[in-house]
Amino acid sequence: MAEPRTISRNDSWQIVTGVAPAWARFFLWMPAIPLLLLASALYMLRQRGIRRDFAICRRVLSERTVVPTHFVELLIISEDHRSRWHLGVDPLAIIRVLVKNCYSRTTGGASTIEQQFVRTVLSRYEKTFARKLHEQLVATLLACTISRDLIAKKYLEIAYFGTGKVGVHSFEKIFGCPLQNFDMQQVIGVMARLKYPEPRTPTTKWCVRFDRRCLYIENLVRRRGKFRDIYPEEAAKEVGLVKLTG
Repeated sequence: MAEPRTISRNDSWQIVTGVAPAWARFFLWMPAIPLLLLASALYMLRQRGIRRDFAICRRVLSERTVVPTHFVELLIISEDHRSRWHLGVDPLAIIRVLVKNCYSRTTGGASTIEQQFVRTVLSRYEKTFARKLHEQLVATLLACTISRDLIAKKYLEIAYFGTGKVGVHSFEKIFGCPLQNFDMQQVIGVMARLKYPEPRTPTTKWCVRFDRRCLYIENLVRRRGKFRDIYPEEAAKEVGLVKLTG
């Protein structure tokens, strides 16, 4: 009779990492379920604003989109790393921002990719609770009915990256090559502009923030083990991050 094998530390870690996503989904879904029920009820009751804006977003998403998959991966890592787990609204990000605001005057964003997409499509940026709740309701409906990757790709096609830079395809003219041929540094620079859009005349302050954001995103990519999957050739060469120009 074979002796029972003891569980090593490595085995324990594999068990924990295997169960963690399920528990993460549970804790992220529970606070969002009431929001989803409210959004569904308003939609079924033919609430004009919800139905209209949901239809507008679906119409935009029905248009053809051509964005490489690795752009979506880097968008998720830099803007919404729990995108695969939540229901269009990230409760943990909201709690983090609320706690941060209590201890500092700086304000941070807790919007998911779905919320950013809804805000961009509807062009509503007023800082009111009603607008934010409406955005979350529409984002929840989209997240539960449409592919997350499709939403992310379409968001990249309409997002604002700076003066004269609307949509990720605007960088093809700047770099002189299609999106598929962008290297690691260029894609990271594009994603950094989502948080810090490039002004017409870049200032020293913007350049410092931009470089810091690029380094932050690159560290996230390497830490999450995505670098070798997305750019195997560059990973083999261990290419360092350089400031994006242009």
